[in-house]
Amino acid sequence: MRQIRHNIFVGINPILNEKLLYEGRWHGFHNLYLAELFKALRIELIPKGYDVRLEETVQIQRLGEKSQLYRPDSLINRLYPTSLPPASQPQVTHEPTIFLYEDLEEADTDMTAIVIRKNSDDKPITWIELLLPTNKAPYGYFSDYQSKRAHIYTSGICFIELDFIHTQPPSLPLLPNYSAQDPRALPFHINVFEPHMNGKNERILNYSFGVADKIPTIPIPLDTNDWLIFDFNQPYQKMFDEALYGFDIDYTTDTYRHYQPTDRQYILKRVAEALQSDDSAS
Repeated sequence: MRQIRHNIFVGINPILNEKLLYEGRWHGFHNLYLAELFKALRIELIPKGYDVRLEETVQIQRLGEKSQLYRPDSLINRLYPTSLPPASQPQVTHEPTIFLYEDLEEADTDMTAIVIRKNSDDKPITWIELLLPTNKAPYGYFSDYQSKRAHIYTSGICFIELDFIHTQPPSLPLLPNYSAQDPRALPFHINVFEPHMNGKNERILNYSFGVADKIPTIPIPLDTNDWLIFDFNQPYQKMFDEALYGFDIDYTTDTYRHYQPTDRQYILKRVAEALQSDDSAS
């Protein structure tokens, strides 16, 4: 057995990712990573006049409709901004691929997630959700999830979706399918669904990344003309270290068969380098 306590990859550990999925342990990772995102967002946003909460349900209401309840994964309250922050702010690490909503197939109606609220206003503005396997095809809950997502962004709320599940088709059907071995595809995604507001041209911003990349640093929309440049990678690395996930991986026997051949070659090379150079490997 060969184990290394720290994460030997700069972003998502692809071996752990596959292990969690195939051993039925994704819910535990889901909760731990959301907790780290929650803490990191509170540190950034409490001083700026926002409140960040982990919530069991979120109530969303369109004009003239009865209230409906949703389960959240991560939610931010404020109006969608119109400009990027000054250059002195931390730098965005990925440029998005942009899609328009008319290219996206939406399911019918129904609704499920952390919440950031402005202290003076309780209205949801941005929702951040980390996907579970059941949120994606081929599971039957996929259409329910799509409907919930569409209801949120058509209610004027920005929806940010973290899709780290490489063994199923992407939650955004416009993307190449990594699980089908499409050579154009990348395994992991962050999708930002801009809200329907004021007749603006609604878009979906896609930040896709691979096994050799950090989880992106991207703009999170807050109030009008207000953004938070947020590093989604740092909370993952903190969670990996503090949860001792390194001791769940045996780098000599654990497999990563569901990655594409070029990614498997990179993983094998990185593991060999780490085992050779790391004195803490046991």
